[in-house]
Amino acid sequence: MNDGGQAYESENAVLSIIIENPELAFDVTTLKTDMFSSIAHKQLFDHIMRLATNGNRPDRQMIENQIKAYPELSSQSDFNFLQYILSQHYSIENLSEYTKIVADAYKSREVIKLASSLKQSVKTNPEIDTVIEDIKQKLEIISSVSGGENTSHLSDLVAGAAKELEYRIEHPNEIAWTTGFENFDLLTGGYKPRRVTIIAARPSVGKTAWICNSILKSAFDGIRSLVFEHEMGKQELVDRFLAIYCKVPLINITTGNVSSVQLNKMYEALETFKSLPIFLDTNFGSDINYLRATTRKYVKTHGINLVFIDYLQLMVERNDNMTMVLGNVSRELKVLATKMDIHVIAVSQLNRNVEGREDKQPTLSDLRQSGNLEEDADLVAMLFRPDMYRENKTDAKNVLLDFNIKKNRHGPVGHLKMNIDLETNTINGDLK
Repeated sequence: MNDGGQAYESENAVLSIIIENPELAFDVTTLKTDMFSSIAHKQLFDHIMRLATNGNRPDRQMIENQIKAYPELSSQSDFNFLQYILSQHYSIENLSEYTKIVADAYKSREVIKLASSLKQSVKTNPEIDTVIEDIKQKLEIISSVSGGENTSHLSDLVAGAAKELEYRIEHPNEIAWTTGFENFDLLTGGYKPRRVTIIAARPSVGKTAWICNSILKSAFDGIRSLVFEHEMGKQELVDRFLAIYCKVPLINITTGNVSSVQLNKMYEALETFKSLPIFLDTNFGSDINYLRATTRKYVKTHGINLVFIDYLQLMVERNDNMTMVLGNVSRELKVLATKMDIHVIAVSQLNRNVEGREDKQPTLSDLRQSGNLEEDADLVAMLFRPDMYRENKTDAKNVLLDFNIKKNRHGPVGHLKMNIDLETNTINGDLK
């Protein structure tokens, strides 16, 4: 049971975090106005929910307007109280915990009130079974007060489903956000909101090259990407983009061995890159909390559509708990994609079991030591290059890259054949 001080402080925290991050008002569905303990908290939360219900972002200015417009509903939640709440600072990552404390404290108060009324109920009602049944019903209401907000009767969904079907028929094979690869788009419909894609392979197969191609190609289509790179610096990423876009061998770019023609082409490319909606984050020590907070910020400030992570295993410490922690990260990515209405593309390493098989083809079981990646992902694709296991290497400019969709929650699975130029990291031709 939470004490009053802890509950009051948690109410402060919930209100402060929501006002500082107005988009979160649409996520706090488990709380109701009556669950706050003080009138001031209730009135301020009521202003926030009134704005959110009408589709408005309840930022400070909007709340101030509400206080001016409804002084009778702001008797204790005035401008001074708003300033007091905003002077408090709490971690956004603890919002769910603060929310739970507020809800639990409310339930505790309701149970205490129910207990205090029992003696009188038994005295005034001769039918003890009726009293017991009434207690059961009231306890059921209290225990379920913060559940069911996302539950709908099927009949309530019919109108929206019909409208969605009509839209799909009017826009057949519509691509949400292009992956940059036509064959992949045709099979999956492109990157769609609220989904997670895992791109997995053994080291040096071409995972990073694949996502760099996808980032560039989608950016030229106006799609906004946030890239969390845990293995390379920003300059290394720009070098890869230049190699892919200009068709110049990456080794020549990194060593400075380029011709004047190539150099001019790269200068022109850099000017073009200025207008691309790509944001790079190379905080090597970042964890899921940092990633989640940064993503929320850039979705809010720059309308990010896609989040790329290279690669997942570098987000957790290598110890005995790695599988469990990575499983938690995997689940958090799915929650983040759903709440932020974005698509998350995460690169993953495969375990060494691949090397022990004769055909070397990766399978979903090779992911299972990586937490719950397979279970949480909407799509899992595994990259494979047959040339890596041949004595006689093929032409480095035209290498087969097998893009094997092993899981697709919303469509078919199967092999897509791509070509990779190992010198430039270009996959499947021009970006333009």
